[in-house]
Amino acid sequence: MKWFIVMLTAVTFMGGCDPASPRDDHAFNSKIVTRTGDLSIRSAIISQHTLYPYHFIEGSARLNELGVQDSMILASHYKDYPCDLSVRQGGAPKPLYEARVAAVLEFLSRAGVDTARMSIVDAQPGGDGMVSERVIRILQKDAQSGTATTTPPATGTVGTVGGVSPVGF
Repeated sequence: MKWFIVMLTAVTFMGGCDPASPRDDHAFNSKIVTRTGDLSIRSAIISQHTLYPYHFIEGSARLNELGVQDSMILASHYKDYPCDLSVRQGGAPKPLYEARVAAVLEFLSRAGVDTARMSIVDAQPGGDGMVSERVIRILQKDAQSGTATTTPPATGTVGTVGGVSPVGF
């Protein structure tokens, strides 16, 4: 009986040593790295929950390839976890921006998202940021105390600091 168990164990483990199906460690490792990168990108898109003007075909309300890809990732998340989605207006005129918002809502709806449970906003990915005038004061104070290396010029322009730099920076 012992002999049978030893032979069965040996035959079981020899199956992994079949020269007809060599293990390709490089391909296996590449798949792991790619999958990890994909998960990181997916997490970043969901965490940022923002579509920018570069997600649309220039001058139109149609999503480009990147816009479709990111919107699909957001849609898969919003099916179960609806929340705010930021669609940045950027320099788009108001009618174009409104058409982009409508196109995004239609895309999400077709993807199975209950758009009534979410809202579209025009906000920075991490919130509204900080008023640039306050940032300038903080940086100037740090420069005076020796903790900052540069101080941006004071322009008198009040905006937000975040994904889009205020005028004068």
